[in-house]
Amino acid sequence: MNISSRSFFLYLSKNKALNRAAQNWGGNIAAGKIIGGTDFPSSIPFIRTLNEQGLAVTVDHLGEFVTNAAVARERTDECIRTIEMIASGRLK
Repeated sequence: MNISSRSFFLYLSKNKALNRAAQNWGGNIAAGKIIGGTDFPSSIPFIRTLNEQGLAVTVDHLGEFVTNAAVARERTDECIRTIEMIASGRLK
């Protein structure tokens, strides 16, 4: 990536108005299209359907907007529970 592209994306990432818009509307726009659900348990039926079709999936736990330690600990616990659900549900 060249310097001007990098600078442009860094500028976008620090733009408060764009970050607020992403926080407010990003999930609503993507949920059900790119994202299989609004939380991991609601994604499991979608993942199972894909697995039954011979497809494996990736799971991303987004946390771009975490700004304090308490929320970071909550998100860490959610990630651990997600990994446990993947293992116990034998999801691929």
